Amino acid sequence: MKNETNRYAGCTIEKLKRQNKLKKSSLWSKWAAVKLPEMYFFLAIVLRMCIVKTPCIADYWSTDVCSNCTRVYVQKPILNQFIDSLVNATKKLKIGDPFEKDTKVGAVINEKHGDKIMDFINIARKEGATVAYGGNKIVPQKGDLKGFFISPCVLTNCTDDMTVVKTEIFGSVVSVLPFDNEDEAIARANALPYGLAAGVMTKDIQRGHRVANSLQAGIVWINNYNIFPPEVPFGGYKLSGYGRENGQAAINDFSQLKTVYVEMNNEIDCPLYG
Repeated sequence: MKNETNRYAGCTIEKLKRQNKLKKSSLWSKWAAVKLPEMYFFLAIVLRMCIVKTPCIADYWSTDVCSNCTRVYVQKPILNQFIDSLVNATKKLKIGDPFEKDTKVGAVINEKHGDKIMDFINIARKEGATVAYGGNKIVPQKGDLKGFFISPCVLTNCTDDMTVVKTEIFGSVVSVLPFDNEDEAIARANALPYGLAAGVMTKDIQRGHRVANSLQAGIVWINNYNIFPPEVPFGGYKLSGYGRENGQAAINDFSQLKTVYVEMNNEIDCPLYG
């Protein structure tokens, strides 16, 4: 279950989990990345996150991916430079046919979901957020291409109490939020009842590990994002699910142990069996 409309079903799944009737579930998500102020290093990370070349990038940006980063906490000294870099990188994303290699943004799943994404963007405007880029319905230049396309949206002047910051949209909408210090960023990133994935971008690897250790998320990436080696467990904390996919942890979650003890000494004297 991935959004607020499925809260009843999600709570039912959690109840089954507590009764030990469920092995693995994935529920809501609203993931955060924390950006610390080593600016030149960080600009490269921004571009890597936004224009990363992968066969499924159109899916990542259209964005039916539960771990996608939709909240970005940026330390104030680099906030304006970060926003400029993110907007410039987002402008370069080609929207269109996902079967074309240079396409970065595909269609959303249907018109109803597209309208829902636009509703969230409009709510964000009403609550005081600024659309720094995107957030528009797009008609692809390719005339025979069907589908519902929305340009990736960058929202600034966001606060933690905004609907778009607290709710999973499942659309290419990212909220940028400033912070003053490390402890504040961690507390705000952990404030929601979700905890599937998070990211930390920093040149100080010790600081990265310190922040990652404090984030309440099942997986934390440092200086990259959405990397899923098959041997690495993937799953959430809090309302973001139960159990793990991938690796030995997944085998454990989908297995039930049985012990069989066999006596190999045939000469043992057992009066019960003669």
